[in-house]
Amino acid sequence: MTAMLLCGYAGAAESKILGEGNKTCAEWTAAVRSGGAEGLPMQAWLRGYVTALTDQKEVDAGDLIGWVDQFCKANAPVSLYYAAREYLLLKVSDPKHPLHI
Repeated sequence: MTAMLLCGYAGAAESKILGEGNKTCAEWTAAVRSGGAEGLPMQAWLRGYVTALTDQKEVDAGDLIGWVDQFCKANAPVSLYYAAREYLLLKVSDPKHPLHI
């Protein structure tokens, strides 16, 4: 079911994503570097989005945040939505990961 959801969103225009998912990876990285509260809404959005699409399977928040940190450092202009989507696509295809389907 998760794969169907991911495929359904794969072609969605990013402008239709609500909230913090529209922020860029550059904004994510800046918020992480500052260590202030401005990154908290982005982290909350990210966790909520991933939780919703994984049908509430256990997601390691440290793994998720760490992966997105690295991805965003290398892909500054893309959206947080895109980073989350890439994380999910990678994890659901890994047979060793709990999100694998």
